[in-house]
Amino acid sequence: MFERLFEKKADGILKGMTLEWNCPACAGINFRILSAAERAAGEYHSHCRYCKVRYRIGFSPPSQGIAGEAEFYERLEDEHFTEEEQKELIRDFAEIEYMRADNANPREVTGKGRMLEEKIVFFKHRRRI
Repeated sequence: MFERLFEKKADGILKGMTLEWNCPACAGINFRILSAAERAAGEYHSHCRYCKVRYRIGFSPPSQGIAGEAEFYERLEDEHFTEEEQKELIRDFAEIEYMRADNANPREVTGKGRMLEEKIVFFKHRRRI
């Protein structure tokens, strides 16, 4: 009954900006987009999105940063997107980095990159109207 109140340990895998871990309690697969500081820490505190058990997820921190991440965040700040738009764009960027880390088909990664650029242009255009 009180298991949800105490934090348990779990192991995760960092793929790009995304932390992926399996919940030992319910076997659910969880994903979380982490900031650069959170990725460098080597552990993350969260709960399972299915059974709500709290976990301290351990993972090996990346040896290098993600190429283009700093420029992407600067671009978001320069354009003054809404918070909702920023979240959506960050999710798309994280998905692209996840695909790269997972060695996805380069055509798919390029296609997702084009879609991200088109979405940025659309958000800019929509804001001007």
